[in-house]
Amino acid sequence: MPRIARKNFETSFFHVLVQGINKEFIFNSNKMKKEYLKLLKKCNKENQIQIIAYCIMSNHAHLLIYVDDIKAMSKYMHEVNTNYAIFYNYINKQRVGYVFRDRYKTQAIFSQEQLGKCINYIHKNPVKAKMVKSCEQYEYSSYQDYVKTKNLAPILKEMGLNDIYQIQKIEDSEEFLEEEIDKEKILDDRIREFSKKYEGIEEIKKNKEKLTKLVKYLKEGYQIHYTDIMKKLNLTKGQMERLKR
Repeated sequence: MPRIARKNFETSFFHVLVQGINKEFIFNSNKMKKEYLKLLKKCNKENQIQIIAYCIMSNHAHLLIYVDDIKAMSKYMHEVNTNYAIFYNYINKQRVGYVFRDRYKTQAIFSQEQLGKCINYIHKNPVKAKMVKSCEQYEYSSYQDYVKTKNLAPILKEMGLNDIYQIQKIEDSEEFLEEEIDKEKILDDRIREFSKKYEGIEEIKKNKEKLTKLVKYLKEGYQIHYTDIMKKLNLTKGQMERLKR
């Protein structure tokens, strides 16, 4: 496999992780994911950034970028996140203040092997979270670009990495930046938020229609697993199956 100069890995390839403040689900709808993706693509042209891979989840996003100047990356991320924060607070009219947790996290990529592993790691995020069964089923990742349009970043082709299937052959055992998710807190917060419309969680559990709405709200709105919902609401498997119909 062709190699690229080590100095480029030391200065040009970065895995970036952005997260919602207080672990909020800042990308919790298709509209929000599409807006962030639009900003990623719009701002990369202005800042001479190559987006190699991306995956936008519900409360965080992973990016793998190539940039010649580290200052350009800072400018790019500031521009993307500032514009998204303005959009997010506008859509959520009662909300003000910060949207993203901290600045963002970065991890330098030091080898071609690590680069391939990072791409695989990013694309497998939704599978790992059990949101989908395979990478191609998730709409908001670059896997779709790689498979459907074969639109790999130019720098990858320069390195001899010509398609996603070649990249997937690289074992993905590398450790990369992880999002920190407190499932218990997310469940508590979302149930509390939903319950404000009604008499309380115990009353909701007595009403099948309301309980069905709560399960759908947690599953579809926040991608919380049915098993976690069952455990939190003390439901049997049979009860959950009836609510899912």
